[in-house]
Amino acid sequence: MRGDGGSTLEAVGRLAVVPCDREAYPALITRELHALARGPGGEPLLNTANPLGRRHQDHGIHHAMAALLDLADEPTFGNLRRCVNHPVVAGRLRLTELEQAEAPGGGRKPIGWHHLQRLLDAVSAATAPQPLDETLAFARSVRVDDGMEPRQRVQNQRIREAATAVEAGLQAAVELRALGWRQLGERALALAQPGRGAGLAEDEWLFAADVSEAIEAALGGLQPGRPEATALTARDVVRLALRAAGARSFRGDIDREAVNLPGWLEIPWEPVPHLVLFGLTDDLVPGVRHAHPFLPATLRAALGLGSPAQQFAQAACALELVRRQRVQGGRVDVIVPRHNDQGDGLRPSRLLMLSPERGGDTLLGAAGCPGRLDHLLQEVRAARAEPIWDIPPEHRLDATLRLPADPAKSDVKLQRLRGSISATAFKTYLENPADFWLKHALGMSETSHDAIELDAAGFGTLLHAAVEAFGRDPETRDLTDRETIFRALEAKLEGHFRERFGRAPAGSLLLQRETARVRLRAFAGAQAQLRDEGWSIVEVEGTLPPIEIAAGFTLRGRFDRLDANSDRTRFRVYDYKSFARAQLPQARHVGRGAAVDALGYFEVPSTAKNGAGKVLAKRWKDLQLPAYDWALTERHPQVSRGTLEIGYLCLSGEANPEVVRVWTGFAGTFRTAARACMREIAGLLARGGPESFQPAAQAATYPVLEHLAGRRPEAVLNLATLGATEPSRG
Repeated sequence: MRGDGGSTLEAVGRLAVVPCDREAYPALITRELHALARGPGGEPLLNTANPLGRRHQDHGIHHAMAALLDLADEPTFGNLRRCVNHPVVAGRLRLTELEQAEAPGGGRKPIGWHHLQRLLDAVSAATAPQPLDETLAFARSVRVDDGMEPRQRVQNQRIREAATAVEAGLQAAVELRALGWRQLGERALALAQPGRGAGLAEDEWLFAADVSEAIEAALGGLQPGRPEATALTARDVVRLALRAAGARSFRGDIDREAVNLPGWLEIPWEPVPHLVLFGLTDDLVPGVRHAHPFLPATLRAALGLGSPAQQFAQAACALELVRRQRVQGGRVDVIVPRHNDQGDGLRPSRLLMLSPERGGDTLLGAAGCPGRLDHLLQEVRAARAEPIWDIPPEHRLDATLRLPADPAKSDVKLQRLRGSISATAFKTYLENPADFWLKHALGMSETSHDAIELDAAGFGTLLHAAVEAFGRDPETRDLTDRETIFRALEAKLEGHFRERFGRAPAGSLLLQRETARVRLRAFAGAQAQLRDEGWSIVEVEGTLPPIEIAAGFTLRGRFDRLDANSDRTRFRVYDYKSFARAQLPQARHVGRGAAVDALGYFEVPSTAKNGAGKVLAKRWKDLQLPAYDWALTERHPQVSRGTLEIGYLCLSGEANPEVVRVWTGFAGTFRTAARACMREIAGLLARGGPESFQPAAQAATYPVLEHLAGRRPEAVLNLATLGATEPSRG
């Protein structure tokens, strides 16, 4: 579909791209054109001009106002989060100007938007979404004391500090709810629209101003009836104004040098010599109209209504017209996507099958020479099982750790990372060193703010809190009767649940509480059995004695529970685990290995009857229990004089669970191999640098950044910055 010769078209630009889908394709075309050519500063050299402009309803002002209206309707913690996720709204509500409880460097400093998010993240991690008044009561009730585990103490401090922001958000919700519709619309718009000095580019500022003016006009044009005559609330009226204003578009000043994006109906009047038709699929052009049982095509034609045949003829005429306009010196290219965003196949437009055969362009082709139909329908190679979007190299995550600009101030986090490791952190490093750096050096994590129930970790924390409180209480820890133990555990569960989830928890949380109660009943039976066997609780949530596992590198951490037998020569250290089905600790710590494994590989003698003299290749997946074993057997004043067993107390959902799971046969080869692996990891962490934190060959099961789980690390991260440090720029 191209020709040579002198063009008779007016020279207004050289290229236009026609998006056949006016909703999705303009943004895709713009993104691809920006990626094709960039200047020395990374700025795009190819811009686009969409005659339809940008829809008002897509602007952040609309999203921010909708979030504020939701907050006024339902003052919940989730709705507050959606509001303050807009930095402009958080600033206008003065939440970012609240003072930090303990500002770095002393003094009273504003918390800022990023620190505000950290505080609210701590609340999200500790309690399920609930009304703001209950969230506020929870934040104020959280205790902070020096006897807590350091990580828990920091989290609780942030929760206590977040109470001020939650209170301010609740007050804002009450004030918004009390306003009439006109005052509410004006107030919400004032909170959502950016200021002139917000750092916006000129075209973005003009867009924001146009959106604000349209909303003001829509509010001014509304004439709702008397409140008693309608069922609309003030929030409903403002939403109607937003919907009316959102239908408008912002066109701004059309850049005549930009690549124009006309619609399919405008292409006969598009004067550029080079025209690209993007997305010429049958569902869009000529469009698929299914037969109607009561209004078939013959009846539509008899009534003078548009028919599929007319629609096809109009599309064919438009396509032939643009082709003939460019026979002399012009060019028409057609791009036909093979799949949509969901991976469903797309069929090429029928117009491409009926086009005349000229200049060697044949539909069916000849022997050894494929035709147009072969080209359109050729088999496509299977796509990678990854998202279709791509991240330009300059926008990939920079994982460099910024150190304090002042050399006199040491970076505590880096010193801790290169000088110690917790028993629970080995698993992350063994699974993926890159994730270890993102989590422990950069502090990255993801928190869900819209969950209606506890996730697996939250449910495990609920169970853990009950059994921990049981073990700490001197009046309950030595109970021997199964029913008495269960009633004590039930009371501890109720106390923790009431403290964390308020007076009126959601039904999903109540269901999880009942599930936890069932699991605690099984645990009560196991606890009674342990007491019958002579085991008693020595310590709960204890701190591991510090031990040097490599030169200048220490092992730290906390264990869940330490028991002693009646003769005080045998000890057991347990880790509480909430599993769907009870699991053996050795299966969770050790997997199959291969000699090519760079880290964690070791060999053990075969225990099979026909495997005498053979060795099995293994690889460490976790080192938590072996780390407990090393620290306690070497440094604990009581355990070091006896023998230690390691295992799990499984709080599983099975009908007849085996709660106590002890790792028999750990001492010997497993213990030696585990300590060697811990020393190796300590050496890698102490040395630091990018080579110590490169991604594992196999993707992590539970990555730190869940939403990037389907991507190759090199497509998301700048790998050279993993483990790298540099002074802070500000």
